[in-house]
Amino acid sequence: MPSSISSSEGRIALHLLLRIAAFALLVLCALVLGWLAGVPGTRVDYLGALRAKEQRLAALGSPKLVVVGGSHAAFSIDSRELERATCNPVVNMGVHASLGSRFMAEEVIGHLGEGDLVVVVPEYTLFDREEAIDDVLYQAVDRYPPALRAWPGGSGRRWGLLPW
Repeated sequence: MPSSISSSEGRIALHLLLRIAAFALLVLCALVLGWLAGVPGTRVDYLGALRAKEQRLAALGSPKLVVVGGSHAAFSIDSRELERATCNPVVNMGVHASLGSRFMAEEVIGHLGEGDLVVVVPEYTLFDREEAIDDVLYQAVDRYPPALRAWPGGSGRRWGLLPW
């Protein structure tokens, strides 16, 4: 009995199937490489400043002055002038209001010692909406994974997910 599909049609179908599989494999490889690289789109990374700020906070002894807040704290407070006026080292932890007050508090509380002074610069957005886990918080943890320690509610520590 003759076949309903000729051998040339079978080769064309197989060739098409192989091309589709090769394209799918190429897309999969690109996705995996992009995920493994995990590099932010720019070398200048505002949320990446969390790393430097937290390292400075951990390195300073007590007494020190710690500024906590969002971008108002980051852009409006002159840390050098505060250091000169108070004769204490200053670390300005201000980054972004959308990180939320819980994150900001959790980020610094473990680094405070006797004689430390904390200046809180509240943002309007912390009062006019219910605090929620925001995309900015996810981006901050993506840029600096140890920031997961300050995740609202202490989830990273409580679940034992953190090696640090």
